[in-house]
Amino acid sequence: MAIRGVITSRHVLTHAALIVREFGLDAFLRCCLVVVQRRKATFLECAFPHPPAA
Repeated sequence: MAIRGVITSRHVLTHAALIVREFGLDAFLRCCLVVVQRRKATFLECAFPHPPAA
């Protein structure tokens, strides 16, 4: 299995409790939105949507 880097619905659903516990409900809902929209995104793009300003 190759590493693609994008999240899948299987990943989001099987690890839902972990995502909510460690990253919060907002991150989980953003992941769900990405899955429903069928966009290609990495988990980090979902968990941290806006990079911190330098």
